[in-house]
Amino acid sequence: MNMLILPRFIFSVLITISLLLLTTAVFAGNLYRYMDGDTQVLSHSLPPSVAQSGYDILDSKTLHLIRHVKPALTSEQLIVKYVLKEQEKLDELRHIQEQEEQKRQDEKDRILLLTYPSEQDLIERRDALLTYRQKTLAKTKEKQVKTKKNLILLQTQAAKDEIAGRPISESHYRRLKITQQQIDYNDKIIVRLSEEISQLTKKYDEQQQRIRFLLSQKNK
Repeated sequence: MNMLILPRFIFSVLITISLLLLTTAVFAGNLYRYMDGDTQVLSHSLPPSVAQSGYDILDSKTLHLIRHVKPALTSEQLIVKYVLKEQEKLDELRHIQEQEEQKRQDEKDRILLLTYPSEQDLIERRDALLTYRQKTLAKTKEKQVKTKKNLILLQTQAAKDEIAGRPISESHYRRLKITQQQIDYNDKIIVRLSEEISQLTKKYDEQQQRIRFLLSQKNK
């Protein structure tokens, strides 16, 4: 009888040991720590209902934090994150554009200083260009006054001939046409020269201000 009891006892012990080993295997590894309402929960399994709310992964033996999983973002938070990301892209693009603009400005400044080592050099060049155009403009305006007077004389003579019943000669027609063409051409020259003088004045005023600044910085 004792021989029968002993094997059963050994069998029970083996079963118990097996269960303990199985339990140890099941509970070995990581723990999940999360909040269920106001209660902190430690579990070897993570319910799907709380997976989106954020949780900690702990070492089951030491309870040291292995990793913190942040809560999933709400739709509003996702929108804010997207907007911020887009703003970062715009800021980065703006920064790149500013750098490129600075490079272009630096190159313009370099060429400006090479072209005009001093402010006086710039003034002399500006005055030479403006003086030539201003003189040409004044001569063209004087010429235009004479040409318009000549046209009036030709038109007056043509009107007298018509009143007197005399036909207007072909040469007179040609002179009228050429004189009008000359007036139209002079008008274009006057407009072009006026625009060039205005543009050059503005350009050299800006360059003069810039070269003053650059030279002041250089002398510091």
